[in-house]
Amino acid sequence: MTIQRAAIETILLARDWPALIALAQRKRRLLSAILPFTYQPEGLLRWRAVEALGLAARAVAARDPEFVRGLLRRLQWSLSDESGGIGWSAPEAMGEIVAARSDLFADFGPIVAALFETLEEDYFRPGILWGVGRIAEQAPVIVGNAYEPALACLDDARPAVRGLASWCLGRLGRPEAGERLRGLWQDEAALAIYRDGELVTVTVSDQAREAIARLARQG
Repeated sequence: MTIQRAAIETILLARDWPALIALAQRKRRLLSAILPFTYQPEGLLRWRAVEALGLAARAVAARDPEFVRGLLRRLQWSLSDESGGIGWSAPEAMGEIVAARSDLFADFGPIVAALFETLEEDYFRPGILWGVGRIAEQAPVIVGNAYEPALACLDDARPAVRGLASWCLGRLGRPEAGERLRGLWQDEAALAIYRDGELVTVTVSDQAREAIARLARQG
């Protein structure tokens, strides 16, 4: 049976994760059906789809990890020139999936972190920071190669990049980042961040202070 786009949209709009997981357990191709909802540069539905990919991938990986691995390769391919397309949300989606089962997909952690070097377009910086940060919440060691690029992002002119760099560094678990993060304590520039199913407005200062507090707890 074909998975209807309208049914998926209903689940995403309601954030009905029990229904999503139940469907994923029956139909592994739900993962592919969610992907089109990430093919846009912004918006709440896009973020719900990114979150849903991680949850559905965890359910599918329990019985067919190779299918999920194939999706990760597909997302990676979508970011290459050869793909002929634009993987708008691929870094975020890869991060969510790897974070969902970092034990099974640890080899993709360094690949996500390396996107700082392999993707030249500035557009992707916030997404890479998000993907790395999500993985780091579960397994910081597998994205350790992202530390220096994330640190450099604190100097970016865009508030979204500075704020997400702060958020990411708080999850990478490197206390030495604290000094640089303190330099953003007075940065009141605003950005939107996805939190608890919603897009909320925060400041760069908020994210820097949260990151420092998180690093202190880890230390």
